[in-house]
Amino acid sequence: MAWSAHDIAKALADELETNDVVYLDAGLPRLVGEHLAGRAVIAVDRSGLIGLGPAPRGRERGLQPADGGETVTVISGGAMAGPVRAAAMLRRGWIDVGVVEASQVDAAGDLAPSDDESAPGHLREIVYGVGRLIACLQHQLPDGSPALSQKLAPDERNLSPANCALVVTELGVFRPTGDGFELLKSASSVDLDELASRTGAPVSDQRDRRSGSHDPQPSDDPEDEDDLLASATPPPD
Repeated sequence: MAWSAHDIAKALADELETNDVVYLDAGLPRLVGEHLAGRAVIAVDRSGLIGLGPAPRGRERGLQPADGGETVTVISGGAMAGPVRAAAMLRRGWIDVGVVEASQVDAAGDLAPSDDESAPGHLREIVYGVGRLIACLQHQLPDGSPALSQKLAPDERNLSPANCALVVTELGVFRPTGDGFELLKSASSVDLDELASRTGAPVSDQRDRRSGSHDPQPSDDPEDEDDLLASATPPPD
């Protein structure tokens, strides 16, 4: 059974490591904020919120800062730094992980922006400014052709980061290897032969042999969150 949007967001959150500062782009990546409770991770968004929390519930709605027109919450100790400082954090290399939405990714980790991407310049800053990039997308294009391919067709909008570590679709978590993709985690009942037929590059099953896997544990010390926020907040100019 294929993952839902929130399943994909949960899988993305599971790939984050303790003390990561993660930049969540608009769209599907924003849902990752719904799955960070109990994790020693600080989320930043394009509006400059540091310590992005889940969507507000009940009477909280309408009382919170806006993220691209959506109301959001901020975790205890969080801050509104503003979009200029959020961009500065990217340019200065202060962001560990970036999560972006793409329309296609190839075996080299090159990606084509989502058709809904309204700020290609900002996407470029994320892609080239973070330490580790994770792309999320649908496994197939609307016409049924593979969104994960051996090599992207030439397009001036394509981006070629050297740091695309993972790709997450509704069918699983993949690592681009240059020659194809390694399957690291899959949705339940995914048949490998069917998966291979829906992917435009070789797929190697590494679900039982994954190296460097991690299971982030919640922090037992509430002060850990404050310390992490302090280290993530840009100093005054």
